[in-house]
Amino acid sequence: SGPALVPGDPGKSLMIRALTHAEDSLAMPPKGKLPPDVIELLTNWVASGAPWPTEFTPVSQSGRLPGASTDPHWAWASPPRRVSPGSSHQEQTIDARIRSRLKAEGLSPAPPADRHTLIRRLSFDLTGLPPLPEDIESFCRTADPKALETLVDKLLASPRFGERWGRHWLDVARYSDSIGGGMNHVIDDAWRYRDYVVSSFNADKPYDRFVLEQIAGDLLPAESELQRVENLVATGFLMLGVIELGEYDREKLRMDIVDEQLDTLGKAFLGLTLGCARCHDHKFDPVPTRDYYAMAGILRSTNPLDEKKSAGLFAALQRLPLPQDAATSAVIARATTELATVKRSLTDAQAAAQKAPSESKQAATDRVEALRADVKHREAAIRAMTPMALAVGEEPRPADSPVFIRGDVHNAGPMVPRGFLSLARLETAPSVPEGQSGRLELARWMTHPENPLLSRVMANRIWHWLMGSGLVRSVDNFGTRGEAPSHPELLDDLARRLMASGWSVKALVREIVLSETYQQSAKSSPEALEADPENRLQSRHQRRRLDAEEIHDALLLVSGILDETIGGPTNTRTGRLGSEGKDERVARDPSRRRGLYQPIYRGGLAPDLFRVFDFPDAGLVTGSRNVTTVAPQALFLMNSPVMLRHARDCARRHAAETADEVERVHRLCLRLFGRPPTDREAAAAHTFLTGTSETGETAWAALCQSFMISNHFLFVD
Repeated sequence: SGPALVPGDPGKSLMIRALTHAEDSLAMPPKGKLPPDVIELLTNWVASGAPWPTEFTPVSQSGRLPGASTDPHWAWASPPRRVSPGSSHQEQTIDARIRSRLKAEGLSPAPPADRHTLIRRLSFDLTGLPPLPEDIESFCRTADPKALETLVDKLLASPRFGERWGRHWLDVARYSDSIGGGMNHVIDDAWRYRDYVVSSFNADKPYDRFVLEQIAGDLLPAESELQRVENLVATGFLMLGVIELGEYDREKLRMDIVDEQLDTLGKAFLGLTLGCARCHDHKFDPVPTRDYYAMAGILRSTNPLDEKKSAGLFAALQRLPLPQDAATSAVIARATTELATVKRSLTDAQAAAQKAPSESKQAATDRVEALRADVKHREAAIRAMTPMALAVGEEPRPADSPVFIRGDVHNAGPMVPRGFLSLARLETAPSVPEGQSGRLELARWMTHPENPLLSRVMANRIWHWLMGSGLVRSVDNFGTRGEAPSHPELLDDLARRLMASGWSVKALVREIVLSETYQQSAKSSPEALEADPENRLQSRHQRRRLDAEEIHDALLLVSGILDETIGGPTNTRTGRLGSEGKDERVARDPSRRRGLYQPIYRGGLAPDLFRVFDFPDAGLVTGSRNVTTVAPQALFLMNSPVMLRHARDCARRHAAETADEVERVHRLCLRLFGRPPTDREAAAAHTFLTGTSETGETAWAALCQSFMISNHFLFVD
């Protein structure tokens, strides 16, 4: 309709005419005018020339946008505070911080948990698996004063630690084995990023390095070919979002990918909802649209698509080759030679089919189809043998981005130099070099020790994954619309220690689990329950239900059928999901591997147990999973063929170990509950086994299932 306003002339300004309802077709809001004082304010503003600031005051000076509260927001006001001179170490411990707050509220901490509870809690929290019976009995019998530290160190050193904590990070990284969107293609190489995450946590890779590699690993120097591959695979983090590969508007597709990447970077590493600033200045946090497009320019100078395969209607993700060993190279070379021979045979067969007389036409056509299928099969086999990785690359001509008005890529505004968020303006911030995207500098800005957000966000995530809820409960949002920390001084202590330890995740995990706060019982006094019903003050340990993968893994382990193989591809589908073409119809393998390795396809195709027990949306950053209690969970546990099969396997395993009923029930409880049966449980089991009409294995399978569906198995105290 033309310019919204004419500075100095309200009568010619469409905005004012719309607000005053001068014309019915322009009336806004259509069902009634704004208050008169608002209309007068805007009319006077236009009459005075519609002044608009050309310079933004650096928000790092105040931590706020103009017009916001005069108090800087806690999350970005300054980096985590250092220990003040003269304060003792005791005053800075986790337990001292927690108990000081409890005392101020007139409360006391819960008593310590017993050893059976503690080993089960630690085993699930650090490895995602229940403890073994022999480990339980050894830990509970020993008089060694260092037994707890020894146990913690053993669990931290276990390769299962990386699998458990890697799964935590995959929730944040919105990991999936399919791309989502209308096409929902399978991502054949996503597993390499998954394995990279697992190995990084097992190796206790410094968290700042972990972040650096995922944003700009391809731009980092490498000391070896192995490290170069690892750095390249790490950038799969930027490639795992939901992408509509069938989007015909390539400029829109490009910006949608950048928007998804920025939103993920903001929530995962900084606890900020950056995506809100694509169309306008952030409504609540000091993130102007200019800052958004300063970072967007960096990612628009980064290419996630394979341009050679993106010329048609559908785009393709970039897959880069990885080094091959000599044996693999030889096999691929031989297979390529054989493929060339088959292709020549296909060409000859096609020519022969065209010349074939009517009586032999069908046979010639059948031969052509058979050779075509053979070619497809051989090409697929070669692709499978050739190691590839999802990875980003640099655009050949990096450039700044314009501000796209209202987020529309076809409505460009002023250009914005590539840069970073002004809410965390660093004294020694890196600058974007000419001829480069600036992605490496973005990664270094994020991981800079002066950045107030990175260490706070990760320290809070670690606390959340161990304690059941974060000190900041909105773990992905540290902005003004997120929750304030319950213990801000403790959060800063943890963030400072994370950095001081060389960004060691294991060191901070160890410190937390060895604290008396972590080792509290989940039982609480009536006074504490009334004063602190949500446990914000940490007056007790938070009882929690096992998540979907823990239930899956524990069932396999106690049944004796868990395949403990680490890493490698587990995807059993190829091409587009839902396709039933004869070359793409591949059934999913009912794997006995850990839940971490179950293929996760977007669009509701997760395994039944995962869907029932609140597996997160694989298209979103999920730092905190929802936990529901609904009827389908109980129905699944009672009636699912999966549960019936596990119960039978569990019964067979324990029958093979001992024929003695008392010992069998004892071992069953140790495996499923992490403790021996109580006298009441043992008596109830005996009554059931002797009183049921079922006999032998069927009766024991029913008993095993009754244990498996109980809260003693499904919850960790």
